[in-house]
Amino acid sequence: MTHHNSSLPSPVTARCSTTPLQIDLEPFSRPAILPTPPLIDADGWDLARRIHRSILPGPLRDERADIAVHYEEHEILGGDYCTMLKRTDDHLFLCVCDVTGHGLPAALVASRISGIVRDEIIVARHPCEVVDTLNRFVAGEFARFGIYATFLCVEIDLHWRSIAFAGAGHPPALLQRRNRTIEPLASQSPLIGVFPEMGRQCQVSKTFFEPGDRLLLFTDGLTETHNVEGDMFGIDGVTAILRGLDDVADSEAVLAALTAARRRFARDEVPEDDVLLLAARFL
Repeated sequence: MTHHNSSLPSPVTARCSTTPLQIDLEPFSRPAILPTPPLIDADGWDLARRIHRSILPGPLRDERADIAVHYEEHEILGGDYCTMLKRTDDHLFLCVCDVTGHGLPAALVASRISGIVRDEIIVARHPCEVVDTLNRFVAGEFARFGIYATFLCVEIDLHWRSIAFAGAGHPPALLQRRNRTIEPLASQSPLIGVFPEMGRQCQVSKTFFEPGDRLLLFTDGLTETHNVEGDMFGIDGVTAILRGLDDVADSEAVLAALTAARRRFARDEVPEDDVLLLAARFL
């Protein structure tokens, strides 16, 4: 993951005393001598990977929207996460998050973020409330360990055909119109976890869609894929694929085309970063 904004904050200490022994209980404190952790066998890693992937949503299709998700990890476990939650028949939330780093720590943070985001979506009045709640959680729990995240939250009103969105340091979502024009839905706020409070830095933006329009959310592992010459796939690579799609291509076909193009560009090398894609087509 690439940082799209930066700066920093700090923590909390709890003390517990017994007699005559004084014990300091600091969150995440380490014993003086760390025991050697047991090795995890291939079956254990496979199970961990399956558990992490279980927090990602499956495809959704109804008479007004068709949505699909694709994920490729840089390592066995990854730190990218997305959610898709229909709060009412008409209100659909799509969120994408990219935790700094890779592997087990990033995957554990992503799983915690999953619960925080889903709980907040249920009560949030707009996307900035989801962004702010997540920011306060990450800043309070993980910023002292140098763990941050990028995040984009999109609220879709399927009745009024509107999209409200707010993000924090995340690559822009891309809204492709039926006439092939592409509108970026950009993040306005700093990286998640940098400041204890987002406050007025978080802004909700709004646009509208029509049947036949497509929406793509992704993490920067897609655009920052490099080829052997050192060139980057970039937003241009993504938009070229989107513009070349057939009008009737569903979201699964969109993701298949983007994934194949990224792999061709990278000559089938293992991704340099986690790659998460979420595509929606409005019907």
